[in-house]
Amino acid sequence: MGLVYEARQDAPQRTVAVKVMREGFASGDVAARFAMEADLLGRLSHPAIAQVYAAGLDATPHGDRPFIVMEFVDSAQSITSHAAARCLDARQRVTLFAAACGGVAHAHRQGIIHRDLK
Repeated sequence: MGLVYEARQDAPQRTVAVKVMREGFASGDVAARFAMEADLLGRLSHPAIAQVYAAGLDATPHGDRPFIVMEFVDSAQSITSHAAARCLDARQRVTLFAAACGGVAHAHRQGIIHRDLK
């Protein structure tokens, strides 16, 4: 549904991640779900969840395109790739997984259910 780009924010100066809805996906229901994602994520504050800085619509020749500007996680990779690259043993992998689950649990306590965990 979305593409994520690394970008440079001017004020304050920092590297950010910008999630933009794919061209042609901005139908009413999908755009509303994307906007809800931005709103819900923007309410969360947890070390395992990227912080949302801004969200809105970008006017394009093909219509408005929703976007979310969020915290950039340098060298981000999947949890399995991270564990393999660092040769984590079983105990370390479970600890890492538990930390990630802490973010999911935080969202659940706020009434938010993630529909696309990878």
